[in-house]
Amino acid sequence: MEDQVAESSYSKSYQWYVMVILALVVLPFLQQTMWKAHMKPISDESRLVNLYLMTGVLFINILLVIKVVRALDKREIAS
Repeated sequence: MEDQVAESSYSKSYQWYVMVILALVVLPFLQQTMWKAHMKPISDESRLVNLYLMTGVLFINILLVIKVVRALDKREIAS
């Protein structure tokens, strides 16, 4: 029983590390890449799609940061 609890807490902490890495490294890089693609002279449809993608990435980024901050607050309260 204790092994299952330890394993589940380990997998949860691993998931949070992956989310932090996504929020801090991968998504801003993706956002920067989309911004560079947005600055090139392209058709209006492609520009609109890039704008929607950038907005979506920014929204996901904000949600992940909020989730990570809440998780860190819960850990501080629990310890």
